Amino acid sequence: MMPGTIDKNSIQNRYQNTINKLPKNTEYEFGPFEHVVGPFTEYQSRSKVRINWQTLEPMKSVLYWSEAGKKAVQFSINELDKDHEHIIENVKPETIYHYRIVATNDKGKKLITQEYEFDSTFEYLPIPVPDRPNPFAENELGKRIKTYASKMLLELDRKKGYALIIGGGEGRLAYELARQSDLKIIIVEDNAEKVTQIREKLFQAGMNGYRVSVHHVDSKKTLPYGPFLANLITSESFITDGQISRPLSDLYPCLSPHNGVIYVGQFNQNSKPSQTKKTIQEWIGTYNLSQGKSNLFEDEGQFWVHRRGKLPGAGEWTHQYALPNNASCSQDDLVRGDLSVLWWGRHGPRPMPDRGPRNPAPVSANGRLFVQGNRTLFGIDSYNGTILWAKQIPTMRRANIPRDSSNMVVADDYLYLLIDGYCVEIDGDTGDFRRILKPEEQAKKDKFDWGYISVIDSEMVGTKVKKNSIYIGDDGEWYEDFKTQELARVTSSSLFVLNRSDGQQKWNYSKGAILNSTIASENGRLYFVESRNPSAIESDSGQLFESVQKDQFLVALDLKSGEILWEQAFDFSKCQYTTYMVCRGDRLVVLGADKNRTYHLYAFDSQTGKPAWDHHAITEKKHHSGQLSHPTIVGAKLYVNKKVYDLNNGKVLEKDDFDWHGCGVTSSSNHTIFRRYEFHGMLDLHTGKRTEFHGIRTGCWLSMIPSGGLLLAPETSAGCSCSHAIQTSIAYVPNHFHGLLLKKALIKDGTDKKETGKKKK
Repeated sequence: MMPGTIDKNSIQNRYQNTINKLPKNTEYEFGPFEHVVGPFTEYQSRSKVRINWQTLEPMKSVLYWSEAGKKAVQFSINELDKDHEHIIENVKPETIYHYRIVATNDKGKKLITQEYEFDSTFEYLPIPVPDRPNPFAENELGKRIKTYASKMLLELDRKKGYALIIGGGEGRLAYELARQSDLKIIIVEDNAEKVTQIREKLFQAGMNGYRVSVHHVDSKKTLPYGPFLANLITSESFITDGQISRPLSDLYPCLSPHNGVIYVGQFNQNSKPSQTKKTIQEWIGTYNLSQGKSNLFEDEGQFWVHRRGKLPGAGEWTHQYALPNNASCSQDDLVRGDLSVLWWGRHGPRPMPDRGPRNPAPVSANGRLFVQGNRTLFGIDSYNGTILWAKQIPTMRRANIPRDSSNMVVADDYLYLLIDGYCVEIDGDTGDFRRILKPEEQAKKDKFDWGYISVIDSEMVGTKVKKNSIYIGDDGEWYEDFKTQELARVTSSSLFVLNRSDGQQKWNYSKGAILNSTIASENGRLYFVESRNPSAIESDSGQLFESVQKDQFLVALDLKSGEILWEQAFDFSKCQYTTYMVCRGDRLVVLGADKNRTYHLYAFDSQTGKPAWDHHAITEKKHHSGQLSHPTIVGAKLYVNKKVYDLNNGKVLEKDDFDWHGCGVTSSSNHTIFRRYEFHGMLDLHTGKRTEFHGIRTGCWLSMIPSGGLLLAPETSAGCSCSHAIQTSIAYVPNHFHGLLLKKALIKDGTDKKETGKKKK
């Protein structure tokens, strides 16, 4: 045999080593296991993974876990329960594992899940603190600082992110915070000799340069940090000496909104309580603290805690198209003017799905950003990019959003995710699973999944879709062309409202086949388009096209009671590529393009359902995806198909001749519209100025969201073959915060159309 030749046996052996040694479906008489919620897989440490899942009835479970090519290991859970969990030890880095679950109920019936994959590459834990001796002397001060650090951490909603210590003392406080939390810690010290001493101590502890950084900054110079960095601001020098080298006005811009904490004070043994109280009050001075809540209290000393609130004027992006009205406007008043990079980094492209299948948008509320990857879910700190938690969820996937709705919404407290036909409530700060929500009539043998979801104050809106009706988009689909298998709308057979606090169903509506892409809500009303064509209603599938284009009705329901407020028969069959609906104030607009790429808009009075105006025009965007354009409403203006309409009367106010490359749809604040041109692009609605951030592109649907006073743009370009060099998650901050300078090297003025107007495949 010639050198380098691989014989038949070698090939066969290599193949056998890749086979997963897991039990097969055929080994179990009762077949696939449908009524399991999860599994959810996440790291506990760098070699330890937790897998948990829920069953709808008490069951015993066996988890089969296998490294590729090796025999599966069995882990048995022998108690009947609905909540199941197992910890996998000795997980190797950068390794693919396969697993499946077999469950048995109290009658001996066995069920088996699909085969799932866990990729140990996607580990986002902070660098652990090594187990080394304490480099500081064990004394009373050390004990007090240890207690002080633990009390400080109790004030934080999130134990990950950044802490800023102004005045490092000996470095004890940084040491304790690093040991007791997952925070990354920055010490700012103006004394060069102290900087050296602190670094030496923390180097002995294995922390310096890893979990703690010590920066020498002259107290007379501006802090070299952008706004909103710190989840915690404190001072060791205040504890020991009653001094802090910088005024509150220097530090407050660095404090994260949405519950960032300032915690300073001094123990009684170092100072008289009255003297410390006076020092704190003088340090606060007349600084405006109306954004948050403060508390000056005594606890073996005098201490002051301030918790920052939301930025006044900031909006949030809680649903697929910002708010339940589908208007793609967060109503954020702060994201305007020139922007600079606030943070960038993970997650990158590898854990993300291909950008082509038009995936769900990220959502954001209460200073957190949530992003769906390729069956991986991320919780991220919006203001500094810290990955708070990450879960691999192999049953989580949705695509072709233009013909459906997202499977994810967020409120201030919880994230709501649709998987396995149910709604899972997840703690936004920790990622912890809380409960399963489902409508009353969704019994175990029901052939329906939860389809649409929205959260409106105390109400949760959902729909039932027939099983196997959700687009998955795993096979390179583009959902761009006029093909029945791509155009079919995901339709629901009923719509219901639950009380969010207790999960109890308040009412249920079932009359026709509801188009999920048209469900919208505002001012206590729910609106949607449905087909009452018998063939659509009786279909075994919820993916329908021709049948739902007939016998269409526009319907308005009362959100509280489910009462039909009005219904209007109307023919929207010209909306062939997509059927969208948006609402704002007194107007509903149903729109979409036909096979000849003519865009049709139909506006109605939202109070009565009577037609208000309509408009019909050829699709203006000549590059691909123009026929899929989703509208944006800012104030009383509707932006779609490169035109600006007066929402009240349908008059065309402006026509945009600028031609941009690529797919994707628009998002907006109250002052700026964002979309992909060639790269990340923005249009100032007041000046008409276009700006483009070179090297970075969005996904193929919607992924630039103005929320919380920032423009958040998590990486969603995975799989793109275009010439985009930078695949990173990134956040932009308006320059009017903290007087930031514009990074001109990263920005190109889009008024030069020679580059941005090019058509590239």
